[in-house]
Amino acid sequence: MKGAAHASMISDIHSHEHLFGSLIELLAESMPEQMRCINGDYQKFRLDIPQEPLCVTTIVLEKENGDLVPLVS
Repeated sequence: MKGAAHASMISDIHSHEHLFGSLIELLAESMPEQMRCINGDYQKFRLDIPQEPLCVTTIVLEKENGDLVPLVS
């Protein structure tokens, strides 16, 4: 199935970059500009996503009727 990942890939932290790398890059590019004040001077800046961001993943099962159920234990 295109775009689906086997559940075993989720538990392997080394596969997260393969699974989510392009999504994280897209999110990083779409971060809005923000303003900060340094010594009374306002500057525009963008938040950076760290190289190894904290990721929390949840496996979701799809039932025959289309309902999505998180698999948590």
